[in-house]
Amino acid sequence: MVLGDDLKKRRRVLRQLGYVDSDMVVQAKGHVACEISTSDEIVTTELIFSGILKTLTTEQAVALLSCLVWTEKSTAKVKVR
Repeated sequence: MVLGDDLKKRRRVLRQLGYVDSDMVVQAKGHVACEISTSDEIVTTELIFSGILKTLTTEQAVALLSCLVWTEKSTAKVKVR
């Protein structure tokens, strides 16, 4: 029952943001979010569709998007030359 409530809330948010329609059919934003593999697909998709990236310089866009890159914690030691 608890998971059912959580699922309903998630579906409502996806509908409100335009990722799916009222029949739960995936829309353009949903398809874009599915193709993104960062730490937060919804934030990245919203940045793309809001047009905010168009207003930034290349350097600013790279800096902003670098915040969304997910890196796995590793115990391997890397040598920097």
